Amino acid sequence: MKAFVLNRDRYKQVKKMDHGQMSEFCQGLCTKAYKVGITDGAAGVIYAVKEGKIKGIGKATAKKIEAYLSEEG
Repeated sequence: MKAFVLNRDRYKQVKKMDHGQMSEFCQGLCTKAYKVGITDGAAGVIYAVKEGKIKGIGKATAKKIEAYLSEEG
């Protein structure tokens, strides 16, 4: 995940934004953060399934879950 950096130039741009521009900017940040969260969450589930960390899930079901999450991500 690429970290968000608020450098001096970006800060000045944000400071000059009107309400509409700020709403768009914040919406973009939230959308990016959501997508990163979904991707990271799926990777965590795939790891837990592969490692057998979730009780009650056999090898066949684990492979199905892994395949599904891999194609969704």
